[in-house]
Amino acid sequence: MEAAVLLWFHLLLSVIFCNGFHVQGPSDPLTVQLRDSVMLPCFVETPLPMEELEVEWKRIDSGSLVHLWQNGESRPESQNQRYHERAHFFSEEVAHGNFSLLLTNVTQEDAGVYKCVVHTNQHSDETLIKIMETERLIVSGGHVISAYAGEEITLNCSVDSHIPSEKIEEVSWKKQDEDLLLLLYQEGEILTESTHGRFKGRVEFFSAEDRNKGNFSMRLKDVRTKDRGLYICSAFSGDLSDNTTVEVQQLAAELTGADVVTHNKQTWQTDTKLSSEADLAAANDKLYCKFNLPTSAPSRQTPARNGMMTSNELLTLGLIESSHFMTCSHQGVTTQPPSRTCSCQGATVHPLTMTCSHTV
Repeated sequence: MEAAVLLWFHLLLSVIFCNGFHVQGPSDPLTVQLRDSVMLPCFVETPLPMEELEVEWKRIDSGSLVHLWQNGESRPESQNQRYHERAHFFSEEVAHGNFSLLLTNVTQEDAGVYKCVVHTNQHSDETLIKIMETERLIVSGGHVISAYAGEEITLNCSVDSHIPSEKIEEVSWKKQDEDLLLLLYQEGEILTESTHGRFKGRVEFFSAEDRNKGNFSMRLKDVRTKDRGLYICSAFSGDLSDNTTVEVQQLAAELTGADVVTHNKQTWQTDTKLSSEADLAAANDKLYCKFNLPTSAPSRQTPARNGMMTSNELLTLGLIESSHFMTCSHQGVTTQPPSRTCSCQGATVHPLTMTCSHTV
């Protein structure tokens, strides 16, 4: 009796397998965001005999082999290298009739039609899965830029999307370290009233023609010392968003020792009264630096190419960062007329050759 039942069971399985099987997949095309993952469904309702099973994933357009499962295991050495470590097959699901494929880090080139082919000794069947043109919103252009005070600079921002630029919901420029809104573009319009007061009249997008090509770079005019820092360009559309960061570096190169500074030791008379810290501070207010700009420096930096200026005048022109960068240090107070050394130190926009002197 047992033998008859087993024989009947094997005959039933043979009928099922001889009659074939139907490989199923999604009825609609799949849409995926760029750099995301997408599951490509492929399955049969009735599990198939493992010992004779082969599953092949291919691209229809190029014929590229995306993944191969053969002789009870995946064969990554057979797949196209574009899919190496991106096409994930779930071997543990094969026994349940599930041959789906997970494609990670989707690129624009991944859009197209895929074929899942299932083979046994008696039959084979396939299903087609289409990945629609991938949704994308990629913001690029991050870089580091150096500038001189008074210059005009461009902070790059390129928006690559399948969405027409006029339908992108929002693109904004902010000074990230201070959370200041500089430029705002919403649904095809530039909202100039949103610009922070410190940047009004100094920032602008490029032309509408440039924006239609995805160029949302920002032009920053009349650069000031306070403008240094991090700027972020962000784009939004529906569930998609991306950003890039531009750093405007310190607008000054640090002065270091005798490389760019000429120290001029002064011997002052006793009537200069530099015998206390208070007298020293008062003397600093009268300290001038004679500077020589290099030929590469923009002529608009100063009223004159070379000259004598106080620290406050240099600060106003953006040539230094602090009005206290010039200091006098004494070599000791004695009964004899003391020797004092005045030096220029701190940061400047241009390497300056300076000679410090004291005026009474």
